[in-house]
Amino acid sequence: MHRELSREQGHPPRWLGYKLHLSPDSSFEDAQAAGEAAVDAWSLGPRPAERLRSVMEDRLHVLVLHVDMPPGVSGAASRVPGLNCALINRQESAGRRHFDLAHELFNLLTWDALPPERTTVVDQRARGKQWRVEKLAESFAAALLMPAPALKPAWDSEADAGDIHDRINMVASQFRVSSQACKWRLFNLDLLSKSELDGIEDGRLSRDGNARCGERARPLFSASFMQRLSVALDGGRMSVKRAAALLGVSVTLLADILHAYGHETYFEA
Repeated sequence: MHRELSREQGHPPRWLGYKLHLSPDSSFEDAQAAGEAAVDAWSLGPRPAERLRSVMEDRLHVLVLHVDMPPGVSGAASRVPGLNCALINRQESAGRRHFDLAHELFNLLTWDALPPERTTVVDQRARGKQWRVEKLAESFAAALLMPAPALKPAWDSEADAGDIHDRINMVASQFRVSSQACKWRLFNLDLLSKSELDGIEDGRLSRDGNARCGERARPLFSASFMQRLSVALDGGRMSVKRAAALLGVSVTLLADILHAYGHETYFEA
């Protein structure tokens, strides 16, 4: 729907895109290096989570949609001719959403060389091709969201924290990621020793560092998506009932979503 409405409104499909030169034989270190290279190439700054979505939408031309997903599903990637899309579970914590977004970006950038499974359940005990692809994606996402040149001084700046858990939570908050993700990134950069890692009580780690990341759930879909739809509805290109049916929402909820993105509605909800 977005692709066709965009075409009608003077926004043609994007036939050129970015690609990561990684393969099934790439190392986890390669994926981390690619993540940090992306930070520099796209000028994401020292706290990449703050700008990642806008860069994906405005520069990489990825449609990012926040949607409701079944329990246990946090993100997905989709490709159709002329359009890349990242779907993110809006009910997840903010830190998890940021990591999922970077993870799905990896899938889109490596689609040809490392095509994702239609659905993926990764068993931490298993080893195989899909496990490896998922670990490459995690390595890329962690390095992109927590680049070493920014993470190391941030870690040092919190050296006076009450204990290791408080320190990790505060650093995770700075980078807008979960403390679990931050813990493993610190360990992989040798900023946490094995004995320190073993002594961490995961129950004392926050899902989002601390309150700085405690955002409420995002509105459904996205601003650009609803802009296209609003223009189509106002111009009579699509009926309200048809739009609601395609999106799987009620007419009342459709009106609420449009209002959330600042659009007036001229139909009875």
